Amino acid sequence: MAEENRAAASAQEIESGGESLEYVASSVPDSKRKSLISLTFVLAGYPIALSNFVIGGKVGVGLTFGDAISALLVGNAFLILIVILTGLLAFRTGLSTSFLSRRVFGISGSAIFSVLLALSAVTWVSANGDIFARMIPATFSWWPLSVPITAVLVILMWMQSAVRGYKGLQFVSYLGVPAAIVMAVWGVGAMLRVHPLSDLTNYIPAEPITFASATSQIVGGWIFGAVITPDVCRYAKSRAHVVFAGFIAFLLGCFGLQFAGALVAIATGTGDFIVAMAGLGLIVVAFICAIFCLWTT
Repeated sequence: MAEENRAAASAQEIESGGESLEYVASSVPDSKRKSLISLTFVLAGYPIALSNFVIGGKVGVGLTFGDAISALLVGNAFLILIVILTGLLAFRTGLSTSFLSRRVFGISGSAIFSVLLALSAVTWVSANGDIFARMIPATFSWWPLSVPITAVLVILMWMQSAVRGYKGLQFVSYLGVPAAIVMAVWGVGAMLRVHPLSDLTNYIPAEPITFASATSQIVGGWIFGAVITPDVCRYAKSRAHVVFAGFIAFLLGCFGLQFAGALVAIATGTGDFIVAMAGLGLIVVAFICAIFCLWTT
């Protein structure tokens, strides 16, 4: 009896420890899986990023309107396929991206893959911290702090949600995803009041790019984000949830924001989303949109 009690206590301790660490080294149990709404919002937070406006802008100014839409559809269809396939593996095993990679690369290969993931994450956060830190004094001339100090403060703020794991991501995504989409729609709506859609559909690029180059930018810009989505999809309750959440999340987050970036870029003639929004007199809208885009991703 004493041994059984100790075994039960040990199992409970392991379960508690796994939950507190969000099952980083084990499968997510069925009782801890998340709802479809939660999964969709958190997964949508991944691709809702300022870089998608930039990617869409580059594609928009380099192709005709029809070709730009086709390139966005093809590139994002490939990304969505990757998200769904890897997500289904994560759902079945309940394992994180790093542990799933062991089944492909082995222990040694997985260690290298994990190091690359960590370096990519640090680079991504640092770059976005710098971008946002530079936007603050550009938007508010009275801002007293230097860009490096501002970047550190911004990253520390982002960490407050990141260190709380899935719950932190869920909280930020519930706020950030709708806000970012509303801001993007608002910006596009304001742009269309100045530039009719007919002007955009007749656009001829001054410096055209190839269709292959455009799709490469789309896929290359977000293939890393698509590959790490198992970290969220392993919380899914069913295969249908993985398919639905993956499709909607990247349709809105990737294709939607890239489409908005393409429209704004075609209207203003520049692939720089911030410069384009400033040219439309919407720099404050762009700043608010950037807050949620950078924080959720």
